Amino acid sequence: MANGRATGTLVASPGQVAFGNVSVGKTASAVILLFNGSSAPLQITQLALTGPSFSVAGQSSPSITVSAGATYRLNVQFAPVASGTAAGQLTITSNASTSSTAVISLSGTGVAPVADSGTLVVSPSQVTFGTVSIGQTASATVLLSNEGSAPLEVTQLGLTGQSFSIAGQPSLPITINAGATYGLKVQFAPVASGAAAGELTVTSNLPTGNTAVINLAGTGIVPPNLVNVSVGTTPGQIIPAGFIGLSHEWGVAQDLAGTASKGKNLQYRQLLQNLLQYTAPMVIRIGGNSTDTTVTLRASDLESLNDLSSDLDSRLEFTLGVNMGADNPTIATTEIKAISAAIPASSLLGLELGNEPDSYVAKGIRPAGYSFADYVTQLTVWNKLVTSASQLSPISPALASYPWIASYENILTSKVAAPELVTQHYYAGEYLASQPEPLDFLLADKNATSGPKRLAPYIDAAHSAGKKLRIGEMNSLANGGQPGVSDAFASALWGIDIMFEFASVGADGVNWHTGYGAAYDLFKFSMASDPATGLTDYSLIQVRPLFYGLQLFSQATTSGGSLLPVTLNTQADIKVWALKGEDGKVRIVILNKDEAVASTVEVTIPGYSRGTAVRLLAPSLNSLSGVTLGGQTYDGSSDGNMVGQASNEAITVTNGSFTLTMPTVSGALVTLSN
Repeated sequence: MANGRATGTLVASPGQVAFGNVSVGKTASAVILLFNGSSAPLQITQLALTGPSFSVAGQSSPSITVSAGATYRLNVQFAPVASGTAAGQLTITSNASTSSTAVISLSGTGVAPVADSGTLVVSPSQVTFGTVSIGQTASATVLLSNEGSAPLEVTQLGLTGQSFSIAGQPSLPITINAGATYGLKVQFAPVASGAAAGELTVTSNLPTGNTAVINLAGTGIVPPNLVNVSVGTTPGQIIPAGFIGLSHEWGVAQDLAGTASKGKNLQYRQLLQNLLQYTAPMVIRIGGNSTDTTVTLRASDLESLNDLSSDLDSRLEFTLGVNMGADNPTIATTEIKAISAAIPASSLLGLELGNEPDSYVAKGIRPAGYSFADYVTQLTVWNKLVTSASQLSPISPALASYPWIASYENILTSKVAAPELVTQHYYAGEYLASQPEPLDFLLADKNATSGPKRLAPYIDAAHSAGKKLRIGEMNSLANGGQPGVSDAFASALWGIDIMFEFASVGADGVNWHTGYGAAYDLFKFSMASDPATGLTDYSLIQVRPLFYGLQLFSQATTSGGSLLPVTLNTQADIKVWALKGEDGKVRIVILNKDEAVASTVEVTIPGYSRGTAVRLLAPSLNSLSGVTLGGQTYDGSSDGNMVGQASNEAITVTNGSFTLTMPTVSGALVTLSN
């Protein structure tokens, strides 16, 4: 048998190529794989092609050698010269010993050419800026891409939503070449707090798909350091004369006042005078726990009150406690007659019957089960005692807490049981050495608002019955106050705030309970008797920050007047109160109780052209000294007068608004006039 020369084998794939639709004038390509599956080389000797629109690319010679086990890539093209279907064949001839010829069917459809055009694509389709502070600007880039084959022009940019804008205001039209991208910078600068929405509309010169809409969203927030305040002109709750008062225990009052025979406390008188120069009269309540333990009133006790009233031009009105806790009408009658005989009726607002009868059981001076009904029965008897033994008015119930006040409301219309003046006590909390409050306790807004809100309906009920209601005893923390809290600067801001809160719900006044040495007291005195003369030597040791708060409130209410509505927009711990005095001036009190943020306060109020500001400042919320009001201080004062140079800031009012920068933990009183 003769030996022949080995040859390769030919496998062509695919056996059919369909090019689909191709525009006339364009070219589509496909690859045909020629595989030699043998161990000998394969020689391609001829490539024959039918169909005028088909060709083999890059093949100048029909002779192709395919090595053993190798694959050769043949690039076949379809370039239609006319519209319509086209068919052809590619015949591949080789030296393969078997199947030396492979035939591949070719097909395609020529279509009329489409003119080149642009395609507008925007990204993203929605921009969310999140939260942005008023006065700040956030930016985002919207990409305008041309994914077409020809340039396009952006002819118009539309925008809705007053807080949104396009940076740089690009000149139109904007030309975007094929395959290019243009960045459009969109901004969000909120003008008010709350959610904002808008749309960016991009219009191009494309015949179709020429408009794209991008949704815009963001939320404006008031920055912590910006406070917007709007003060209305409609008068509201009237702040009555004599709103500020004091409360002393029996014995403490006499110690503070002194007597003509043993020496008067001139510094105490001066401190009262400092408040009375702005508002009068002042109600001084003598009572508290000592009311129900006092069994006799000495002539000197009452003499000291007469001297005090006379020295202050009779601008004081006293409410004096009568012992009801002893449950002894004889003791009460003796006290009533002594008071009536010693003190002119013009200086007496009334006699307060007992102290905190809702705690009599806890104090052990009433049997278990002593109820409100039992109290009312006794109160009716004691009211008659007052009217029969004097021409004075009874005052009650001087309650310690809230449970009985709701029941008391039901007897307000009684002419026998209910007096003309109703009193209730209030403390923001109770000091326990084992469970002290945090140092910023008094700055929490709830400690200024919760009590007034809770008592508001009972104040309304008293007024509806033709009665008045005073907070007869009030201070920060019961049990003498907490050192570092009750005697610190934060108490001044709290004191101002809670007085306005009580005024806003219609209270007829407040009495600050104070002695001369406990943590919550307004001032601190030392008293020493001279053995040689028997006279008492009084020394003013300290005026506490809370007293500064009372003095600023007194200045704010110097002309009485009515509270004005205030709209406040802020994230900071800011309180603002406004009132219009009978003198036509508007006084605005700004309290920055925020420990971390110094704020710029923008106040809008029409009709005023100038003003002055008096600031209440201290080194920190915990400061026990270093407090100033209008540049002056009581630090170093020996006579009860403020020391230092008074300083007021001029306020420029432009188009009905002014701006005041408030340091952290500070107060200010702004007085506006025409």
